[in-house]
Amino acid sequence: MKRALVLANGEWEDNQGFFHKLRDNVDTLVCADGGAEYAMKLGLKPDRIFGDLDSIDPVVKKKYEMMEIEFVLFPVEKDKTDTHLVLDYLIDEGYQEILIGGALGGRPDHLMGNLMLLTYCHKHGVKAILVSPTVEIQVVESELAIHKHNGDTFSLIPVDESIEGVTLTGFKYPLTDAKVSRESTLGISNIIITDSAKVVIGRGRAFAFIVNQNMV
Repeated sequence: MKRALVLANGEWEDNQGFFHKLRDNVDTLVCADGGAEYAMKLGLKPDRIFGDLDSIDPVVKKKYEMMEIEFVLFPVEKDKTDTHLVLDYLIDEGYQEILIGGALGGRPDHLMGNLMLLTYCHKHGVKAILVSPTVEIQVVESELAIHKHNGDTFSLIPVDESIEGVTLTGFKYPLTDAKVSRESTLGISNIIITDSAKVVIGRGRAFAFIVNQNMV
């Protein structure tokens, strides 16, 4: 399975070890515009840098040029964000799992757009996860197995108008064959109480949030 790590131009949490570990377990590292600056701060060498380059420091850009990193340029005026265009490229290249860092926090409209990009990837048969040292978010349809998150906070928020046949196993507040509407807060702030928890959805899609309480 081809896996990629994308560094976007959002807010960052200073945890070098976390991102180096992610890099060690993917096939490629690509940056969306200003995400290249964070890659340099982390000591990570991207394979490609995408964007209109309106958010990258000229000094950083020059250093990458000296390293002969490939730049894929986009126009400033475009119909998609830099991150969206990067995901299009990775989907076309056959990547089946994409981890996206630097996509949380900052402007709420960008955060909402990045959440929608998770559903965009899911629609194309690609598993995409927004990742940070404290939070990971992905789209769940059918089943999700959760390992080694005992004690962490979990939330399930419907993407569709409702999700049905929801069963949560290994949680402080379990559910069995439940229906959760998009306007409901029933799935907010549960707690994982086992090393192997499971989410089952009979119908519909939802965002699954895992918050690492050891890092909050």
